[in-house]
Amino acid sequence: MIYRGDVTGYKMAVQRFFPPDDDPELSELKILWPENLEDAEPIIDRTRWARDGVLTMLIQKNGQPPHDKGGIPGNEPVYLIDWDISGGWDSPESISKQ
Repeated sequence: MIYRGDVTGYKMAVQRFFPPDDDPELSELKILWPENLEDAEPIIDRTRWARDGVLTMLIQKNGQPPHDKGGIPGNEPVYLIDWDISGGWDSPESISKQ
């Protein structure tokens, strides 16, 4: 599962579950992006994942105001990042970023 939220400090993360029970207590969590992304949602290149087994994601911090009202629009950098989740999961370091 790929997500960001309060449990990760609003950092993008991937969590691996194990069958048959998919018990969250036995799952493994890796932080993909170490910075707070506020309200950003994962944007994933599903074609690249299916074709090459590489997770390509667009990353951009999003400070969306409540109900999309008020606030001053900000400018945040945009990143296109590749991660080797399958091959890099068991390495001592975190998942490799390409």
